[in-house]
Amino acid sequence: MLSVMGLVDGADGSTSGGPDSESRDAVIPVTSVVVGSVESARSISRCLASIFAGAPRESIEVILVDASADDTASIARREFPAARVIAMPVDTLTPVLWAAGISAARGQYVALTTGHCVVAPGWTRSLGNALDSGAAGAGGPIALADDASLLDAAIYFLRYSAFMPPRRPPAPPIRDIAGDNAMYRRDVLERHAPSFAGGFWEKEFHEALFHDGEHLSFVTAAAARFGRSFPLRVISRHRFEHGRRFGAWRATKGGESVIRVCAAAPVVPIVMLARIANRVYRDGAPKARFVLSTPAILWLAACWATGEAAGAWRARHADRR
Repeated sequence: MLSVMGLVDGADGSTSGGPDSESRDAVIPVTSVVVGSVESARSISRCLASIFAGAPRESIEVILVDASADDTASIARREFPAARVIAMPVDTLTPVLWAAGISAARGQYVALTTGHCVVAPGWTRSLGNALDSGAAGAGGPIALADDASLLDAAIYFLRYSAFMPPRRPPAPPIRDIAGDNAMYRRDVLERHAPSFAGGFWEKEFHEALFHDGEHLSFVTAAAARFGRSFPLRVISRHRFEHGRRFGAWRATKGGESVIRVCAAAPVVPIVMLARIANRVYRDGAPKARFVLSTPAILWLAACWATGEAAGAWRARHADRR
C-alpha cells in the first residue's frame, strides 16, 4: 500500500465495502481505479457503471473517495457493493481525494478519474497497454457530455480545453495529461509518495517524472465524458483554492514577483478565455455551448485569478515573518 503522510481512510477513519470485501481484499488487483468525488450524486451511477463494465471484476478494484454533502456515497454503497467507499470531509479538494485513494490502492497500475466522468469501454485496458509499453503515465481525451448544463460546459472548457478530443493525436513528447483521465505505474507513484501529503497535483508530479527521465503517453481510445458536475458555489470555491495554491507556488518555488502576479490578476480571465477559444475553434469543439457558457467561464477564471493573487501575497508575506 502506498504511504501518503497525513491521510486517513475517512474523516473518522472509516471505510466501507460490500459483504464480500474480505475475499476481495485477498486478491491483488492489476489496476486500482481511484474516483475523486465532490457532489456527484447525479453522475456517480453512470461513472461507476462505466468503470466496472470496461474491465473484469477480478482485475480491478474501484476506490471511491467521496467528499460530498449529497447522497453520492449512499448511492455507491447501494448500487456498487464491489466498490470501496472512503469518506473525506465535505468539499475536500479533488487532488487531496486522489492522494487518499492512491494511498489505499493495491494495484500494479493506479487510474484516476472523478465522479463526474463516464469512461469509454476498454478504458483501463487501453491505458494499461500504454504503461505496459514503458510509459510512466497515460491519459486520454475528455469530451463534454451531451446533457451537460451551461455551468458544466464552463467548467469543462476551463479545466479540460487542453484535453478535448483532438482531430489528430498530439505528437510526442506528451507534456501533460489530465489527472481526471489518467493511469500511472505503481512504482513511479511510490517513488514520489511523500510529495502527495498535500494532495496529488498532476502537473507537479509530471514535472518530477520528466526529471526522472520518464515519459507520458496519450491514448485516443481511452476517452472520458464530463458532465452533471458541481454547483456554482462549490466550483467557485474550488477554483479559488486551486488558484491560491498555484499562486503560492509561483511566489516561492516559481520565483515570480508577487507584484507581477497580483497586477496580472485582472487580465488573467481574458487571457484564459482567449486561450480556450483558440483551442475550441482549432479542435472543432461545440462552439455554441462555448459561446453561451462564456460568462460562467469568465466568473470561474476570475475566482482562479483572485485565488492566485491571494496565494502569492500570503506566501511571500509568510516568508518574511
